Amino acid sequence: MREEANNKDSIIIEKDTIHGTVLTVLLWTSDYLSGGYIALLLMAIFAYFLIALKKVYQQSWTKSILKGVIFGLFYPICLGIAVSFTGVAAFLMF
Repeated sequence: MREEANNKDSIIIEKDTIHGTVLTVLLWTSDYLSGGYIALLLMAIFAYFLIALKKVYQQSWTKSILKGVIFGLFYPICLGIAVSFTGVAAFLMF
């Protein structure tokens, strides 16, 4: 029974990864779209992210939205800090 649960979880993760990849490609190609569609695409990606959080963690909408907002705010900050440190380290090493 435990193996079935693990198998199901890996299938869910693989499907979410594929959908996330498709949404990322759509965002990259959005340069060819007009400004209104870009905002709509960003909102669709955030909505998809919230639905994925809700399905994966099986929690209430309140917790899922709170997690989504917190993740949406802090992830770019942490990513920017990491990229900055990596750039400085690469500059100092070479």
